[in-house]
Amino acid sequence: MKLETSILSLTGVGPKMAEKLKRLGIENIRDLLFYFPRSWDDFSKPRKIASLRINEDVIIKAKIFQIKQNRTRRRWMSIIEALLVDDSGEIKAIWFNQPFLMNVLKPGKEWLFAGKVNWDYQKKQKTLTVTQYENPSADGPVILSVYPEIEGLTSKFLRRLIKPLLTAKSDTPGVSEKWFGDYLPDWIINLENLIDLNTAIKNIHFPIKTIDIEVAKKRLAFDELFLIGLKMLVIKKELQKSLAPKMEIFKKDLKKFTSSLPFKLTNAQRKTAWEIIQDLNKKIPMNRLLEGDVGSGKTVVAAMAVLSAAKNNFQSVWLAPTEILANQHYINISKLLKSFKINIT
Repeated sequence: MKLETSILSLTGVGPKMAEKLKRLGIENIRDLLFYFPRSWDDFSKPRKIASLRINEDVIIKAKIFQIKQNRTRRRWMSIIEALLVDDSGEIKAIWFNQPFLMNVLKPGKEWLFAGKVNWDYQKKQKTLTVTQYENPSADGPVILSVYPEIEGLTSKFLRRLIKPLLTAKSDTPGVSEKWFGDYLPDWIINLENLIDLNTAIKNIHFPIKTIDIEVAKKRLAFDELFLIGLKMLVIKKELQKSLAPKMEIFKKDLKKFTSSLPFKLTNAQRKTAWEIIQDLNKKIPMNRLLEGDVGSGKTVVAAMAVLSAAKNNFQSVWLAPTEILANQHYINISKLLKSFKINIT
């Protein structure tokens, strides 16, 4: 089994389920392993029912006192309601469109429940809309991953798919705990105090302690930023191989432009404009992003670059996100460059 192996090769994934997984961007093993949780439910610290507050996301450990199934009037939605109790109080739990739970959750049994506390305005009582439930066994996981879901595709199912891929004890042929060769050299891993990539993937899906989540997120976040930075360096290196016309610097015209302004350029404006003019004087393409607050003088700096291009017999294109702003720039640039007899259309 390889990272490029189709998701259809996994037990429990048929054509219909594969289509649902595809909607989440999961088509092969690599996609599945890199489909990270959006949050984690820590079942190691359950709350007492009496302490729950409305709109809280909570985890409780409670016993099922009674459970029943209802249907809406049009019978298109199944609603399961259970009365959960602990030594501090009781609360009604609700599940939507999960009728199979009647065969799983039995009265008298104790479970761990994760969900959101709501308020039933008709019955004037708190309710718990359950998102996850877990058997409080001693050897079971206490921290469960919660993934972005769609209808018919739950976090529980995704965990069931991923777990065999991340354990050396799996019966699946070709499965290993180490899917990835770490592309980061040891000195960077040690310098940044990172864990290896395979451990990060395993811990992000199946953490044992909360610290496992933090160190995994640190490694994966570092990778994301590192790869973005590396890609930018590659682009920059490739750009430097390209050739661009070297534009002559017309200092007299630039001084004339700055003298015609009704204000004096700030040090930052002069420095930025001069750096851009010098870039245009090179034989490699300029690649710059000019950033500044509204009113900081970006238009004036850009106008100086347009003036330099025009004096070298090149055209410039000025883009704006809206027609109103485009007209505003047209009027401003026409005024700024009026004395230089540049054709602006």
